[in-house]
Amino acid sequence: MPIPFRDLTGDESPGTAGYLKFLPRAAGDVWLGALFVMDERGEPVEFTHARIRAPKALLWRPADVQAYCIRSICVSIFDICPVAPLIILCLANEVGPDILSNDISIDLPAGRLSTAGEPVEVAVDWTAQPEAGSPAKRLFDALLDRGLLTEPFERAEVGLREVYSEVLRRRS
Repeated sequence: MPIPFRDLTGDESPGTAGYLKFLPRAAGDVWLGALFVMDERGEPVEFTHARIRAPKALLWRPADVQAYCIRSICVSIFDICPVAPLIILCLANEVGPDILSNDISIDLPAGRLSTAGEPVEVAVDWTAQPEAGSPAKRLFDALLDRGLLTEPFERAEVGLREVYSEVLRRRS
């Protein structure tokens, strides 16, 4: 006789969140980036990645090189990612405020996360605030409740280092 149970994870998932992670100058002038997409439970759904060689810095300002590389990687990743998350999160110290608002227009909420203090407090600067009660807001709240706002960036970095291990090894 089977044990009576009810699967509480069900199919009522609020959706997926995408985490943008970048490794600037990971191998000389090569920049790496990824969009790690996961559900509200932290289960991986997709990992889309790209790399770019930074332009020669002779006539470029350093901040412009960074913006160019981040923007180029985002465009590449957004173009090839097979899933569309409800929200995109990135680290404010990696992605400037103009990238996902003035340089690239996306039709979903994107939040730049800043962390400070001990215990860690997270502040979010949204391109478009998720509306109260919307699937995007419910997803964000679920991630917050589960402590999944910043940890996925670590997994995305691990994924980038694994995917591009040869490129990174050549640097050494």
